[in-house]
Amino acid sequence: MGILLPAHAIGADESGEQPARPIPKELRLLYAALMTVQETAAQPVTLEELARGALNGMAKAADEDNEYYSQAEYENYTSGRSEGAVGLELASRGDALMIISPIVGGPADLAGLLPKDRIVSINEEIVVGKSVAKALDLLRGPIGSKVRISVSRGDAKRLLTLEVERGKISVSSVSTRRLHEDILLLKVTALRTDALTMVARHLQQEWNTRPFKGLVLDLQHNPGGLLQHAIGLAALFLPPDKVVAKTMGQSNDAKAVYFARPQFYLRSQEADPLRDLPGAIRSIPLVVLVDAGTASGAEVVAGALQQHARAKIIGHQTFGRAKIQTLRPLPGYGALRITSGLIYAPNDKSYEAGIQPDVVLPPDTSQMAAADEALLILKKTLAH
Repeated sequence: MGILLPAHAIGADESGEQPARPIPKELRLLYAALMTVQETAAQPVTLEELARGALNGMAKAADEDNEYYSQAEYENYTSGRSEGAVGLELASRGDALMIISPIVGGPADLAGLLPKDRIVSINEEIVVGKSVAKALDLLRGPIGSKVRISVSRGDAKRLLTLEVERGKISVSSVSTRRLHEDILLLKVTALRTDALTMVARHLQQEWNTRPFKGLVLDLQHNPGGLLQHAIGLAALFLPPDKVVAKTMGQSNDAKAVYFARPQFYLRSQEADPLRDLPGAIRSIPLVVLVDAGTASGAEVVAGALQQHARAKIIGHQTFGRAKIQTLRPLPGYGALRITSGLIYAPNDKSYEAGIQPDVVLPPDTSQMAAADEALLILKKTLAH
């Protein structure tokens, strides 16, 4: 790729005239360092390799979740190709690639990978210090093929290696089941484009079968998704004058306060899928389940419901990652994935440390057992 500097970087533009504004000294420093490393490094290194390292370092200096994608990585990331995957949401934490959450019911989940596992190698290729894009590329492959993933888990001194069969990721992000004839569990595993529509459809169908008196909103292993759907899901259970979230960033677009109203979670002219739900659902006794795989938009939902005392939060401390990320193409040279905004709770508290539940469950509590605990809490609430 080489490094792209304008012609006037060496003192003049293409016409030979002096530039209208000087090149920042930091850019001159970067260019000087680039050439010095290439000329004096013990092993040969290309300008493309150096530029990639500089771009990654530049991005991560602003935020650890920022990344540079080469043109090939960018095309793979946006192509929507149909080859197999394992269903993992990843984040950079220092040099580590950390699992935010395996997609519920996906190959990685079924194989036993857990939130906050740190990936060390993929098919024996070390990925410590590598980008999320690189790891995702290594994890893809033909449907039915297998990939070996070695992870570091907790304080364990030995690596855990699991073999995962790649598959097509088509797991439904919304499901329901009755915990009791009067208590419904609504599980939302991702806040995708159809999340609110699916939530409304499932709740209406269950209500038509038998109105329920208590609801468990299960956000365990939910890595988030679209902010507008997080706002909508929280708004389903909050009065319209309540703040759901605040965002901050350098640009004016990144600065906003989101209320529990349709205009804050709908696009222009879009019908509100939540509008016709029975009014009783909006004030029904509510418990929210969270765990270490609850992140981003899912933390926005849980945090807003907790701070407005609308729901009791039970489970484990959440992942701690609420950011707005923007993919900025660099035409012909790849793209930069940039954290363009940070999301805050209604009381201006950051989510970076995660959400502490109102009721903390033992570390080894399964998702099913957590649902049982939620059922007991709602039974007691309904008994009074």
